[in-house]
Amino acid sequence: MFFPDFFQAYHADHQTQHAELYSFFTHLFSWTDISDHKGGVLLLCANLAACAGVRWHGRRAAVAVGGAKRLHALSTAAGVAVLVPWALYHWKELVSTNQTKTRTPDIL
Repeated sequence: MFFPDFFQAYHADHQTQHAELYSFFTHLFSWTDISDHKGGVLLLCANLAACAGVRWHGRRAAVAVGGAKRLHALSTAAGVAVLVPWALYHWKELVSTNQTKTRTPDIL
C-alpha cells in the first residue's frame, strides 16, 4: 500500500525462497525413500527436540549468567548486534535498486 515496489520485490523473493525450501525437502525425502507425511512428522519431532534442548540449555545458562532477566538482556543485545548490520546492508541494497528503477519525469 505505502511501498508497492518493496512489497512486490519482497513477495517475489519470498516465493522463490519458499519454492527452494520445498524443493530441498522434497528431494531430501525422496532420496531417503520417506513419504511426505512421515517426513513432516520427522521434522516436527526434530523441532520438538530442538525446542526442549534450547529450553534446557537456556535454564542452565540463566543460572550461570545470573538470572533469566540478565540472560534475556544479553541474548537480545546479541541478536541486535547480529541482525542490525544485516538489515542495514539489505536496506541499502533495496534503496539502491529502487533508485535505479525509478525514472525521472520529463518536464517538457
